[in-house]
Amino acid sequence: YILDVSAELTGSIQFSESKVMGGAIGYATENYMMDTGKVVLQLMEIAGSDVTTKIRTTSGTSASNTEGYSGGNETSFNLLAGSSALEVSPNENVDFTQPTMVASQENEDNQMSGNKSFEVLATLSTGVENITPVIDTQRMGMICVQNRINNINVNTDYYSSGVLTADTTPATGTIFGDSYSPKTAGEGDANAAIYITRKISLANASTSLKIMFDAIVFSSAYIDVFYKVLKSDDTTAFESITWSEMTIDKAVSESKDYGNFRERTYEVAGLDGFIAFAVKIIMRGTKSTEPPFIKDFRTIALAL
Repeated sequence: YILDVSAELTGSIQFSESKVMGGAIGYATENYMMDTGKVVLQLMEIAGSDVTTKIRTTSGTSASNTEGYSGGNETSFNLLAGSSALEVSPNENVDFTQPTMVASQENEDNQMSGNKSFEVLATLSTGVENITPVIDTQRMGMICVQNRINNINVNTDYYSSGVLTADTTPATGTIFGDSYSPKTAGEGDANAAIYITRKISLANASTSLKIMFDAIVFSSAYIDVFYKVLKSDDTTAFESITWSEMTIDKAVSESKDYGNFRERTYEVAGLDGFIAFAVKIIMRGTKSTEPPFIKDFRTIALAL
């Protein structure tokens, strides 16, 4: 956890030296972010009876915006009205269109006037006088799934400029600045959703690399493709070789729905002969409920 105090302190209320705080009295609470959820209910529905299940959720905020470190455009802690409760099927995944969350007790008290941030509204009905459906209240639960996606392009998307400016103590060196790695760094990356192939060795040297895959990319999401190659006379460890970004061959319009996969092709030619390569794909986004999807990934190394 990082506490970023951005307000200017005046008078004697200032830190004149590095301090450590926390210890046994320090603790942190956590909200459970949710882009996909599943209401777990054990039901017994006898013929002639029925259980209708609805949920009230609380809005959350995505990890990143188009730039900056402050998070997405969504507003947190707005509880869905009871009249707008979402009808769901128990024990089946629900893919939300907006980020939601189950807030901590502290946030329910301080941000939501003590209201609960998540409710399951189950209505039991029957058309037969002596028959009723049954819910096992000892086996109820909620599964919360968050898509781990952010949008980090520069260090100020990761930390505020104030934190980075203050992070210059000569005695200790930088902490926050060193923890940021650009997308081209041989190792490390501040983005959360990354796919890297293993090192692929070639029987014969190649000079061209082509990458193809089908993807769903909404307007809030981005895909970056990088490669690294190993030449026969390289003495640098493969893991330390920096990545080079590839440019898409032809612009592809955004996807409209989750069935709208579109082919993307990237190619680089005229390279010095290489005997091994790897590919890195970064999936970025500003809305956690709209992550990119990729399938049918292929690479071709050619000697042109």
